Amino acid sequence: MVRLQKERKKEGSDIDNALILENMPDFFSTQRQLMKLRRQIDLRIEPHPIKEQDFNSLNPFACEIEKTGIEISVGDKLK
Repeated sequence: MVRLQKERKKEGSDIDNALILENMPDFFSTQRQLMKLRRQIDLRIEPHPIKEQDFNSLNPFACEIEKTGIEISVGDKLK
């Protein structure tokens, strides 16, 4: 699942993407791979991987994502 930040558009601002991953053995290698991928798309993209089990109400980052994000699940079709 990917959640995109909404309604904070400013000239030159980044594009925050939280990626809730079922299997992420190493945060830093995952972050590095995502940063390499974003270079091919848009340098404003800021990937934020998070383990699925850490995405809960005890995690302030997860709460902010729930409050302000737009959910895009694998299999969703963008128009």
